[in-house]
Amino acid sequence: MKVSELAKKLNSFNIGLFQEISVENKSDELADLNKGQLLQGLTSKGQKVRPKYKGERYSKKKATMNSLPGAGTPDMKLTGDFHAGMITITDKKQYHITSEDFKIQFLPDTYPDILGLNKKSIAKARVVVTNEFIKLFKKYIE
Repeated sequence: MKVSELAKKLNSFNIGLFQEISVENKSDELADLNKGQLLQGLTSKGQKVRPKYKGERYSKKKATMNSLPGAGTPDMKLTGDFHAGMITITDKKQYHITSEDFKIQFLPDTYPDILGLNKKSIAKARVVVTNEFIKLFKKYIE
């Protein structure tokens, strides 16, 4: 490629569009990061999901299903529908994680900050999205 062709491509490069496409391309991985937090019983603020389970029997049952969050700490996974329904919605400036499961109507009210990435997950998301951005940019300038 000639220098003049490369200069023309760089002048027309739309960084915002490429950022948005990078996030869209990795939206499943971003939702997976949120799922991973929940499986550890962590909120988007990096704190334990609260309130704890009320019933001791249910709490023990859940601990046998997933011991990662610790006894009594919710992980938002019983049938798996809430986790399976988690998606990332992008717009030009940011992205939001939600779930298409019907429980989205009440779980966030009972368990605040369960949707979204904590600092540790944001760091991982930056790497994932940046690598995608670099891949797209390299392809663009070829």
